[in-house]
Amino acid sequence: MALLDLCTKAKMNLIVCHVNYHQRESSRRDQQIVDDYCRAHRLQLEVLDGEYDHQDNFEKYARILRYDFFVDTAQKYGCKAVLVAHQRDDDLETYLLQKQRGIQPEFYGLKAEVSYKGLSVLRPLLSSSKQDLEEYCHQNGLDSGFDETNASDDFSRNRLRKHLVKLPEEALRELWKQRENDQKSLFEFQREAAFYLEGIGKKLNLADYCAIPQSYRNYVLRCVLKSWNLDVRSYSEAFLSDLDRKLGTSSGVIPIKDGHELLLEKGVLSVFHRKDYEFSYKFGKIEPFHCPQFHLESAGHPIEGVTLYPKDFPILIRSGKADDSIQMRYGTKKLNRFFIDRKISYEDRLSWIVIENSAGHVIFVDKLGCDLSHYSNNPSMFVIKYDSLED
Repeated sequence: MALLDLCTKAKMNLIVCHVNYHQRESSRRDQQIVDDYCRAHRLQLEVLDGEYDHQDNFEKYARILRYDFFVDTAQKYGCKAVLVAHQRDDDLETYLLQKQRGIQPEFYGLKAEVSYKGLSVLRPLLSSSKQDLEEYCHQNGLDSGFDETNASDDFSRNRLRKHLVKLPEEALRELWKQRENDQKSLFEFQREAAFYLEGIGKKLNLADYCAIPQSYRNYVLRCVLKSWNLDVRSYSEAFLSDLDRKLGTSSGVIPIKDGHELLLEKGVLSVFHRKDYEFSYKFGKIEPFHCPQFHLESAGHPIEGVTLYPKDFPILIRSGKADDSIQMRYGTKKLNRFFIDRKISYEDRLSWIVIENSAGHVIFVDKLGCDLSHYSNNPSMFVIKYDSLED
């Protein structure tokens, strides 16, 4: 509320955003406080109601939800930036959490300005303490609801916050001095490590990576993973060290976090997320169809054809799995063996087309054709992969 009032008094052109996560009883009260202020000052208010699905931890869910909401609202109204009310205590808490988790970040604490999906995020209150802002609200007659979840020990930030409140001013000054020294050391390290990042693109040559001095490898690996749009904020130094070790001793696929995989193929390292490649479409009848992976037609090459019978429906046209197999006239062919024989790249394997009938049997594999019982001179349909038209 202090930030909102300061911006209002500065006569800024504002759109106010409020996210109600509905995770505590006082959430409606807090929304009403913001709504009353906006009505009194004739400010446009945008409200988003959160629906926590428990798939991620709540802090991660809430962060993504609100910042995506800020981006959408900024695009709707043509806003240039979003102002958030992080203050000095938040900054110190973030620094200490980074140290506790063994994470070497790009920056210790909170930056005064960052970018999120192209939107500038500004933190103008980092020089003010929480106590300063509470006093401002009191002096200016502003309602500011107390978040009772701050007293809970469910979140590590809350536990840390309760510890910091008890520290004397001298101890806090020492923590700030330590943060400043750590930041200077980090900047110097980053300056030295920048030499090894030059020329690194979307794919990383493993020989070049292994030639980097060990003391810089975790940092370079973190930067490379971030360039692949991975959320590296939770990657500890221990996690990166283990990943570095695997790169030196493993080949093929190395699972990492959030469904992503590192692929080491022909001495080159790249990253994949299975969900970006896997697909599944169900059909209750034969019909024309187009999708990013394939299209269904009434004509095509013989190897693209399959004859379907009423008992086959519904059919599933999906991405293949390594343990899939198909019955051919010369015996059973495992999909993984087919990939190896044809030297199919890992990226192509993830989106290889197969057809599964209602009995759960694979009856068609792209480039291999249909099984013996679904072959005829007059196929019902042809499954044509878009990049196979020139093969």
